[in-house]
Amino acid sequence: MIIPPYDTPQYKLFFHAEDGALAALQQLIADGGLDINGKDDYGWTALSLAARSGHTECVRYLLENGADPSLPNDDDGWTPLMFAAYSDDRDAMDLLIKKGANIHAKDTEDGRTALMWCALWGLRDGIETLMNAGARTDDKDKRGQTAADLAESRKHPELFCGLKSHAERKSRQCQNFRRYLKNKHLKR
Repeated sequence: MIIPPYDTPQYKLFFHAEDGALAALQQLIADGGLDINGKDDYGWTALSLAARSGHTECVRYLLENGADPSLPNDDDGWTPLMFAAYSDDRDAMDLLIKKGANIHAKDTEDGRTALMWCALWGLRDGIETLMNAGARTDDKDKRGQTAADLAESRKHPELFCGLKSHAERKSRQCQNFRRYLKNKHLKR
């Protein structure tokens, strides 16, 4: 078994991001020679580690320095946005979304989006943040469950109602738009 050299700058990047050591992280990145999107032995990026640990300022700094906001980890496909949702860090979620994080990305294990995980855990702020960013409520996981189904299964009725009404409103908007296009076509 080969033990990787954990005292290298690349590994220190992971440790500082996970620990929230912003000053050390800044110095390390300023020194250069790092792969900002590199992965550790477990397939995690520094951004995912910072997001999972709830270190918003480290998330911000990594994004400012070119970290990919949608790069999933290797073992289960979780993205930094899913980890920010997991840590219930609305500010980090906002930062990731503004930098272009894929809000519709699904993990490889359960096929769930960040919205589905927030619904499952009952995280109202995360749901609101993702819905305001345009998250789809009709996406289904590998078991065929939507975010509303997951909220209902975990006895979060207030979230279930909000997700259900949002999905119904979106459906009506699509139907109205189709009707508009049809009528517009007939008037020509």
